[in-house]
Parts: sequence; C-alpha cells; structure tokens
Amino acid sequence: MKVQDSFGNTVTSSSVSITIAIENNPGGGALSGTVTKNATAGVATFSDLKIDRVGTGYTLAASSSELIDATSNAFNITSPSGKDLVIEALTLSSTTVLPGGSLTVSYNVANRGTTTVTETYTERIYLSSNATYEAGDTLLGTSHGHTQDLATNVTHAHSQAVTIPSGTVAGSYYILVRADSLTAVTEVLEGNNVTAKGITVGPTGTVSGTVAEASDGSPISGALVEALQGGVVKASTASAANGSYSIPGLLAGTYDVQLTAIGYATEIRIGIVLSAGTTTLNFSLNRTPNQPFAAVAVTGYPDPPPQFTMIDTATNTVIGTMTLDSAWPVATTPDGTRAYVLEYNSVAVVDTATRSVIAVIGVGSASLGGIALSPDGTRVYVTNSYNRVAVIDTRTNAVVANITVGQDPERIAVGPSENRSYRVYVTNYTSGTVSVIDTATNSVIATVPVQPFPIGVTVTPDGRRAYVGHELDVISVIDTTSNSVIATISDPSPPCDGHHFWGGTITPDGRFAYFADAFTLPVCGSVVVVDTSTNAIVARVMGFEAPTSVAVNPNGTGVYVANYASDKVSVIDTATNSVMATITVGSGPYDVTVACGDERSKIIQEHLFYKVNFVPLCSYFTQTAHSQYFDFPELNKGDYSWALIKRPLVIPASSGYGLDKWRQLYGGPRIVNSAYRNPARNACLPPSCTKGVPQSRHMHGDAADLKNESATMQEWQNMWDKAWQAGANYVEPQSQSGLGHVHADWRFRDPLDYAK
Repeated sequence: MKVQDSFGNTVTSSSVSITIAIENNPGGGALSGTVTKNATAGVATFSDLKIDRVGTGYTLAASSSELIDATSNAFNITSPSGKDLVIEALTLSSTTVLPGGSLTVSYNVANRGTTTVTETYTERIYLSSNATYEAGDTLLGTSHGHTQDLATNVTHAHSQAVTIPSGTVAGSYYILVRADSLTAVTEVLEGNNVTAKGITVGPTGTVSGTVAEASDGSPISGALVEALQGGVVKASTASAANGSYSIPGLLAGTYDVQLTAIGYATEIRIGIVLSAGTTTLNFSLNRTPNQPFAAVAVTGYPDPPPQFTMIDTATNTVIGTMTLDSAWPVATTPDGTRAYVLEYNSVAVVDTATRSVIAVIGVGSASLGGIALSPDGTRVYVTNSYNRVAVIDTRTNAVVANITVGQDPERIAVGPSENRSYRVYVTNYTSGTVSVIDTATNSVIATVPVQPFPIGVTVTPDGRRAYVGHELDVISVIDTTSNSVIATISDPSPPCDGHHFWGGTITPDGRFAYFADAFTLPVCGSVVVVDTSTNAIVARVMGFEAPTSVAVNPNGTGVYVANYASDKVSVIDTATNSVMATITVGSGPYDVTVACGDERSKIIQEHLFYKVNFVPLCSYFTQTAHSQYFDFPELNKGDYSWALIKRPLVIPASSGYGLDKWRQLYGGPRIVNSAYRNPARNACLPPSCTKGVPQSRHMHGDAADLKNESATMQEWQNMWDKAWQAGANYVEPQSQSGLGHVHADWRFRDPLDYAK
C-alpha cells in the first residue's frame, strides 16, 4: 500500500498507520492477519492477509486518520482443489430467549470446494460467549449424520430446535453452527467451518412512556429516545404523533435513557433499572432559548444578593435573573440549556429555561477560579485552590477526574487540536505558567513558561494560538503546536500604571482579541483590542469600572464586558470599538459568557472536519444572514496538492437522529465527499459530466451530483456558486491552495432551514 501525492509520487517521508478492511464482500468472508501497519518510506506491506470465503469481486479498503481512503481493484477468491464444508444462511427464530427457553436454528450446509463430499458429515450447534468456537462452548444440539453425497456448490438445508440451559446467566451470547463437527471429512479449508449469530439470553423488559412540552403538556412527536449502557446506544425509537414511545426487548439491567428533540433541552435519566415487564418513563421538555444570550455571574458585592442573570443579545435587555448562594465564573452549554456557575466550593447547575438550580457539585475551594465547557457540552473543567482542575461529567453531574496543574490556577479556556480532540489551557498565577491538558487522557501534556502572573486566557477558533493576559501590562501569545511563546504584546500607551489583563475573548473570525484591563477607576478601566495578524494592540475602549471578563456574541458584532466595580454590563460595538449599550444587572458582575441559545448549535455540533472537531458552534450564524464565512486551520499537511476534507462532512440533526432518519424527516443533512485539486482542466455540471477521471472527487447532495474533473480553483468556485443559486443545499467550500497546506473557508446555509 503506497502513500502517494496528487501526482502519483510516493511520499517516502510518510510513516502513517494504515488499516485494511474488506469493502465489497461477495462471499461473506472474514479478513484475518495483521490488518494495521505503519508505512515505511511511504509503503505499508501486508503479507499475511487471508479471506476465508470464496467469492468474485472482493475489494479491500485502506484507511488512515491522516489520509484520504482508497479502494483496491476487484479480485476473486477461489477454493483450492478439494472438499470445503461451510455453514451459510444461518437464521434464528428469535434473538431473545429466556434461560430454559427454546428457539429454532436454521441454516444451509454448502460444499464450496471442488470435490464432492461422499463421507457422512454432521453439524453441531453451540452456545458461546463469542463468535469463535472453543472447546468450552455449550453443546445445544447435533444434527443427524448426512449420508447423501454433497456435490460442489450444492447446499443442504437443515433446521433444529434447541433449548438454552436453564442455569444460563443473563447476557449476550452467540449461537454457533459448526460444519463437520466430528471431522469426518478431510477439507482443504478447516478454518471456515463455523458461522455465528448473536443472541440475548435473559429476562427482557420494555421502557415506554410519553414525551410532552413542559409548558402546556402538548405531545412532542419525532423525539429520539435512546437506551444506553456505558455510553453505548443499545436501542432507540422515536415518539409517535401522540407523544408516546416504547422500546421493547431490552435485556434486564441498568440503563441511561436519553431523550432529544429539536428545539428542546436534552434530558437524560441516569441509572434506570429494567427487569421483566414494562418500566414507564414520562418526559416533559423545556424549549431551548430562541436567541443567543449573555450569561452573567453577579457576585452581589458590595450589595447582595449574588445572582445569575441572562441578557438577550438581540435587544441587550435582561430576560431573567435568579439568586444564588454565590456567583463567580460562569459557563454555558452550547445550546444554552444549562449554565454552570462556580460558587465558593461547588458548581451550581442552572436550568436556564426555568432559572432554577437542578444540581450542586462539590469541587473544592475555588471562588475566584475559572470554568469552561468542552465543545460538545459533555465535560466541565473547573480550577480550584488545590492547584487542580476538576473534570465534571455533565451527564451524571459527577467529578470524574482531578488534574494537578501549576500553583494558583486562575482562568481556563478550551481549544481544538490537530488530532480531532481538544485541549484545555489553564493559567497558573504564582507559577507563571500555562498548563496544557489533553482531554483524551485528562493529563498535562505541556507546561508553558510565560510572563509573571498570568490570569486571562483565550484560544483562537482554529486552535493555533492561545492569548494570555497578565497583571503586568503584557499579553503572551502561545503557539499551541510547539507550546511555546512566540510573541509578547506590550501596551504602548497605558492610561494608568498597574494594569491587570484579566478575561479575554476572540472574535469568531479570529481576527481580533479583546482583553479586559481590570483597573478600578473609569479613567483607567479599559478593554484593549489586539490584531491577531500583527499581535499588536490596535485600539482601546475606555470608561469601564474594573472590567474582569469579556465575551463576544455569536456573529462577532458585540463584546460584552462585566464591570466588577459597578452594577453594569457594557456592550462594545466591534465595528467602531465604542460602547453601544450599558445594561444594569446587579452589584459586582464578575464573569460573562455568551451561549447560542437555539438548536443551530446542536445541528452543527458534530462537524467531522479533518483534524478539526472544535467549532465555536453558533458563532457563524445570525437570525437574518443565512450565509456567513469562517476560517479553519491547515486541513492537510503533506506533499500532495490539497485535500479539503478526509471524510464526509455531516450536519447531524439536533435531535440526534442518524443520517437515514434525518434525511427521512428533513431531506438532509448534506454530505460533502473528498474534494481534490488536480492540474487544471474543464469543470462541468450534471448532466454534462460524463468523462470519467480516476482522480476526480465529487460532492453528493439531494438535488444534484456535482463532479469536478480536475478543475481550477475558480472553476470549483463557479460550480459551487451555480449549485448554491439553484437551491442545492450544499455546504459550500471556498479554498486557496498554498505550499504544503490548505486554508479553507466554508459557507453554510442556516441549519434551521433544514428543519423547516
């Protein structure tokens, strides 16, 4: 298997890991041998692969996390001369049975060899814990000896009732049928005699109930209900028009039952014990906020009470307030249904629809620490005074890890990484460092020395830079690839001495970073604007009172500023870098963040961007503009020209439906296959695209099948524009090729269009 560039040259520097699997499987064969190997000088050699079934037209697929998948030429598997008995067309009368219960096993015995079987042959049926025959498997039945000759490619059908032993422990098993179990026939292939089928043994139960809207009790249809064990979906269904649902045939055990529906907050019931019979679970769902909103933690200092406050970013008015025991940093889920507010030694989980505390999670003393959520909303990261970061599972509201970082951790930020996971960046005030946490392992993978007394930290949308604010009038810029400081930004004209660059935020397009300069007096308190292309302060907005936190709204037009020494949140117009609104929220607003507040975030949450899985979710859409542009980092590095995306890009339903169900309901999502640039030739649109070019890639959609035959970049763009204008709801790439990297812009139609 060769790793090649777009011109067919072997990339001799490549040592990537490549995995081989059967793609077209005409004989139902199984591939064995070493199926994953690393390339050496650009070539991966697989020398021990075997397929155990004959067939015409097999193909193999090669895949790698760093390369575009490839498919082999078709080939045939033929049997060597001799006899070869196999079991085919295995079926079970039931895939669920109680201990002591019976079922019928039906199958065909086939001779796929080249010589007639004249011996008496016998099959045996076993109950096994896996799909491979082992000496300890439980014998369930034996066929009578077949005395009639079995010629080449002739089959013999057989059925037999078997009984599961009454003492069998409930669980998942396999029914195995083993050909020539008494080894009376000398076969050319002895390793293909067994065929298996999965079965569940034990009492089964049903979970059922209704799904209704919390406000008026009206039924919700089309909601996805999933029964999970260990995070794995065991069964699912959708609610009917009257809101009812039922999932039968669940093996007795403990499940989490999760319900998701477009426009509603996801609900999950943890630890539901199912046994024989029916367990009833009724759901009442709250609608998600329809607009993005700013969430503000108001400390109540010096005038109590502490509060959690929500601001409508469309009107810049307060839309909800609730009292808390204390309120310091705050973070929200991408869809805005939950807020996590750090109190003195715990995290309060707020249901934003009802503005009520639904859980309190102990994390240790952490009143002035930092808090952040993972892009998918499944983890909360909280700093505390024990020099640790607590990791909370938002499904269970439990601390699942504690990670030791530097001394006196302050703020915390989350950003993407090249391996399609994400990183957590923690400023350590006394240590003068930034800890970098790998969320896949919950471990510190780098400690970056920075200027003294780091506080605020924010990460660019592409994940390539982290900006760190310090108490000493400087901002450090970290290259997240090398985890080293590449620039230190000094304030050229501070209005006062003793600045404290606390909270920071970066606009959705990644062009500007805003840092709060937390000086108490209005004459000194300010927000500085950093041009990320030059790493220079290009503007300063004055008139704030101890600004401690900043957050940008989804479309990048406004930055929200918490004025800790007042009762105000200010809003900066990013077009003019001037204050365009001031909102009264209560005494001592300390932290502010902005949530999407609608189902767009869920719809676009799981983009399968090559090497990128972090998107600031709602940051690229507004209620009025259905097409906006945004940038991603290098999508591919190597000697080949460019590749936009390795795998199909799927915009999943906010309800969590799979692709087929989402298409059935809403005519989407749209999928883009690998786009690939070759030397310039002519582009065309269907139906005129008839010339088959081996290297061409194409884009699939509902309205058309666009094919590019080695087009220039401009031809690509013209083709996509035509499809867009014609109403094909595609994801639209705009790309520019460079030396050794790709920089791509993507334009989406508003995901809400898909749900209409």
